[in-house]
Amino acid sequence: MNRLLLASAALALTRCSCGPGDDVSDLLTISQGVYGTLSTGCDTVPCLGGGSTGTPVSLSVGPDGGTVASTSTQARGFYELAADAGSYRLCAYGGGVCTSITIPVGLIRADHTSGPGGGVWRFRDGG
Repeated sequence: MNRLLLASAALALTRCSCGPGDDVSDLLTISQGVYGTLSTGCDTVPCLGGGSTGTPVSLSVGPDGGTVASTSTQARGFYELAADAGSYRLCAYGGGVCTSITIPVGLIRADHTSGPGGGVWRFRDGG
């Protein structure tokens, strides 16, 4: 029984095309800034890796600074924000989940999976 559940979960994960780490290069239109995906996380197979569409994402200078860029997620939970290299505050879900981020010259990818305690941000070089 446990083997069947694990096999079903593994199959569902391999079929999902909307979670962190997915190739979203076909949606990328910027060459400088931050991009990534927002995904819904949970502990049941039907919602693992589900992309969040229409979710607000913003980039600001410091916790009390002005907004530099903002958008809403598109298909597969994808977002992108054009911004110069520097230190920023990246927020999703209307400011409910924020993190500090340093954007290099070029791109950085920041994926978020929601879950207990606010979820998890994952960063990697972009491009």
